[in-house]
Amino acid sequence: MKAARVRHLATTLLMATMLGGCGAIDFDKMEREEYQHACDNLGIARGTPTYDQCMLQQQAIRDSDTQKMLDREAMQKHRH
Repeated sequence: MKAARVRHLATTLLMATMLGGCGAIDFDKMEREEYQHACDNLGIARGTPTYDQCMLQQQAIRDSDTQKMLDREAMQKHRH
């Protein structure tokens, strides 16, 4: 009985993964919402120049973090 459940779960996950490929994940929208959340938490009013600047700063922070991660990975590969 337990093996049947495992097979059913595996089949369900496989089907969900295959069907999930039909719809693209909108990473830009996810990032934008994350930036908005950060700026909203700072109490900055949407639609203001300050809010626009905050959004740009959030993107710059994300880009900087990504670059640092890539640099660390490159250094680790270089050492080995």
